[in-house]
Amino acid sequence: MKRDRFLIREIELQAGMEITFDADESYHIAEVLRKRPGDRVTVFNNTAREYIAEITGVRNGIVSARVVSGSDADSEYPFKITAAVSFPKGKRADYMVQKLVEIGVDGITPLETVHSVVHVEKGSEKFTHFERIVLESVKQSGRVSIPRINAPLSLRDIVGNSSGYQLKIIATGRGEKRTLKEILRGIAEEQIKTGFKVIFLTGPEGGFAPEEIEAAVNAGFMPVSLGRTILRAETAAVAAAAGLVYEWI
Repeated sequence: MKRDRFLIREIELQAGMEITFDADESYHIAEVLRKRPGDRVTVFNNTAREYIAEITGVRNGIVSARVVSGSDADSEYPFKITAAVSFPKGKRADYMVQKLVEIGVDGITPLETVHSVVHVEKGSEKFTHFERIVLESVKQSGRVSIPRINAPLSLRDIVGNSSGYQLKIIATGRGEKRTLKEILRGIAEEQIKTGFKVIFLTGPEGGFAPEEIEAAVNAGFMPVSLGRTILRAETAAVAAAAGLVYEWI
């Protein structure tokens, strides 16, 4: 039975403990979904586990519940993906963030490039908007870990601090001969199951500047093609993430 899912932040959960939801989650539980004492919901807390909780009361708009049981979640992958991506305009950026989370990335870094036209400042209203989309997508997709939206970074900053990744990819366009599939199938399965960390870069509508590709390649990024057609910025990001997950699950 599928239950509605809610976040409890920064609390270690265990069976029998009493919990309270924050104002936003309480409003959704009591006013939107019209849940009442005795109803059960799924709770997660940004760990590898999820819990069943039974609502015990609603007071002054705040919902309380008792944790009934917990279990290990199977919705997260053993490998870790960071998507460093140029953001497109408007609703296309919303779509991109939503789908990256649903597919399973662990971090999203707004990528500033020579041809970038959208700039996402940390702490801005736009940044907070994307964080809300992340949380909504986590709930919808059944994940238990909340991907982080990182502060924007230039391509040079990202490639200069990429030594912690076992695989580094830059999608350079349809002219590239090597495909993502070729590179991924050359990685042993046992590597992927031990916290293997990968980062991929996708550019804006105008693509990467030649000097940006050169800097990435010099830092160990492998240039790849995502197909024979020209992809929009959000499509390239989603295609790269989906390709990684598809080859490794």
